[in-house]
Amino acid sequence: MTTYVNPELYNPSGAVDQLVADGNLVVLMDAFSSDYATVIANTIFSYAPTITKAAFNGGFKADVAAVTNQTEPTNTGTVNHWAIVDTVNSKVLEIGESSGVTITATEPFNVPAFSAKYPATIAS
Repeated sequence: MTTYVNPELYNPSGAVDQLVADGNLVVLMDAFSSDYATVIANTIFSYAPTITKAAFNGGFKADVAAVTNQTEPTNTGTVNHWAIVDTVNSKVLEIGESSGVTITATEPFNVPAFSAKYPATIAS
């Protein structure tokens, strides 16, 4: 899995604190991009998330709550990436891959919960 982390967010506690404080939009899209304008332009579906901080493997994680019974009025596509963005500062905070959600315009769908994980150490 490939994950983009904005270089300003290397501190596990601080990173999660910023995601919780500033991550005011989750964007679901079908391709990776770390460019804010491209992420917004490629949005298949977006929503205001509920993000909470929790301990994880000596570090921290940002848990994004699931949303259920959603509908997208116009866009159709298979989502394989998510982005947490700060729309106030036009900044991409984090991008990750998802297992895929198929969205069909006007049809209900669910978005599962996911986490942005920041362990105490990262092994490559």
